[in-house]
Amino acid sequence: MIQRKQSIFLLLAALCMGLTFVMPLVEYTVKPDARHFMFRTDALYNELGVRVPDFDLTVPFNWLYAVIAAALIGVIFFYTNRPRQMRIVRGVFMVILGGFVGQVFVNHSLASYLGTSVSVSYSMLPGFFLPLAAVLFCWLAERGIRADEKLVKSMDRLR
Repeated sequence: MIQRKQSIFLLLAALCMGLTFVMPLVEYTVKPDARHFMFRTDALYNELGVRVPDFDLTVPFNWLYAVIAAALIGVIFFYTNRPRQMRIVRGVFMVILGGFVGQVFVNHSLASYLGTSVSVSYSMLPGFFLPLAAVLFCWLAERGIRADEKLVKSMDRLR
């Protein structure tokens, strides 16, 4: 049962979480002198690609998202115990949502940090929304696992 559609959804969710490492999340532009900054999962970078030492992230998103991706890949192999697989997927679902909420808070914190005396505009890049895509794939995987469990229970009633 490892080749079921929920395995594909779990792999796609893990891929989304892995892509957050290579894609920037938010781009900030400081207005008077048009300086650019990039928010990635590990730190804030300036236009030269150098890490800004003054601002440390309160949440290590790179570690959090790596653990989530590993859990999503690992949960695929729990196909023999579908109730446990559903519980783990739901837990990962909640952790991803918590990480996304933390990401939003850090985004606003960065905007206020950069714009203390000047105007700052920011644009959220596709990497910012990848955790939401992972949540969608987790939800689809959980639906598939639930459908398999329902099918197995209906077959047990026929025996």
